[in-house]
Formats: sequence, structure tokens, C-alpha cells
Amino acid sequence: MKWAWEHHGPWYTMIDYQSNSKLKRIIKDSLSSIVNFLSGNLIKKRFQWPVINAYFNSHLNLDNATQANVPLNKYQVIYSGIDLSEFPYKENQVLALPLKIISPGRFVPLKGIVDSVKLINELVKKKNIPAKLTLIGVARNISYLHEILELIKEKHLENDVEIIDFIKHDEMSKLYQSSDFCFFPSYHKSGFSRVPLEAMASGCLVLTYGNEGSNEVIRNRETGFIIPEGEYSVAADLIEELLRHPNLYIGIINSSRQEIEQKYDMDNYVNQIESFLLDS
Repeated sequence: MKWAWEHHGPWYTMIDYQSNSKLKRIIKDSLSSIVNFLSGNLIKKRFQWPVINAYFNSHLNLDNATQANVPLNKYQVIYSGIDLSEFPYKENQVLALPLKIISPGRFVPLKGIVDSVKLINELVKKKNIPAKLTLIGVARNISYLHEILELIKEKHLENDVEIIDFIKHDEMSKLYQSSDFCFFPSYHKSGFSRVPLEAMASGCLVLTYGNEGSNEVIRNRETGFIIPEGEYSVAADLIEELLRHPNLYIGIINSSRQEIEQKYDMDNYVNQIESFLLDS
């Protein structure tokens, strides 16, 4: 919504652009008038939004919209829900070596995937904690993918890191269940990722920088861990702590599953949307 409000789309971007050429301005104004007439005044000569009703999937996105002065009338934050039958809770809750860590996300810098490799290096090479990392995502940025591959090679982590570029939905659920930790190192300052919700539902403990709305659904040290942005070494320290205190690990993943069942199941999500639409 913020992007649409700020950019208005290609038509209005062209109309709003102020050219130094008098001829271009005349042609543009004439074209705008013709399109306005042919559309029966549906396509305006200038961009304008009505005051709107909208729901957002995080307070982060609501704040982004209000800061951009999007004209809101009625609004509500409704967090995404997940189908709990698709993300069942794992039965085996015991931490065993090597630890299994999963990090889903597109291979672009803002997703912070390179930090996941640095986390594994911290565990395996510096703390001598056997661990395996599975990276899952589409390589949208080839140079960034090469940076990740070079880091893996430089740190001699070829046997400790697996990269999967595509996976089916049901297979993703099994990966969450078979993993001990989900590291979510996103640097994105917008959006709302379902990754933390899916991991929490599956009994896979989440460690996150708190971006993409993850700090809104995770209670630190109760249903997951929120760590300072970029501080992957803090994540390594926390994992080491949980190895020493397995009851803390079990308590957190149990609490996170209960949180998902109570607040983020699909039925609750749909009911909130229906209620909002009816009230609007």
C-alpha cells in the first residue's frame, strides 16, 4: 500500500512528471484529457485516492502506511494465519548433535542469508558444536548467491551447509519438523513473513532479528528469541545456552506452539477478516 501510494503506478507517474519541454507538456495534458473523457471520468487527470478502509498483516506495515500519509478511515491489524494441519507439531523434542538449523528466504541481501552461514561457522568452527544448515530459497540475486557460496568455501563449510532452491509445501513442513532451530536473519523493514509462524507451529525454535513483523509475534525468551540485528554470534551463544539447558528449549517450543494455536490458526484469521469486511 505504501508503495502504491508513493508511486501511483506508471500512468499517474507519467502524468505527474513535469517535463521541461513545452511540447511534451501539451501532448501529455491532451492525452490525459482524452483518456479522462473516454473512460467517462473514471481515469482521472490527476492521481487521487479516496479515504479507504484497510487491514494490515502487521503493525510494521500499518506504521509504514501512516508515515507515508496514506488516507485511512477504518483500519485494523490482522496477523496472517496458518493451517495447523499442514504444520503439525514434532514429537521428538530432544536436542541431539549435529544440530539442524533451517533458514528459509530468497537469496537477496535484505534477507540476510549470509548471516546464516556466519552463524554455522560460529557454531562449528569456533564453538566446536556440530551443526548442519539448510538454506532454502530462490536465487533472485546471482551475485549475492555467489557471495554465499564463496563464504561457504572460504570457511570450509561445504559438508555443513545444504542449499535447496525449491521445495514443495508439504516438504517444507517436514523440514521444519526435522529441524531444531529456524534462523530468520531478515533485514527487511516491511512485510510480514509467515516463516516464524510456520516454524513455531512445527516445534522449530525461532531466532530472529525481529524484522518483517517477527518481533510482533514472538515474545523474547518465551516463544523464541529476538536478537540484535546482525548479531549472529548472539544467536550462537543462545544455541549453546539451550544445549546446556534442554528444558528451556522444550519449554519455549511448547509455548510457541500454544501461541500459534491460540492466536494464529487459519480459522481465527478468516473470522477476523470476515468481521472486518462486514464492519466496513
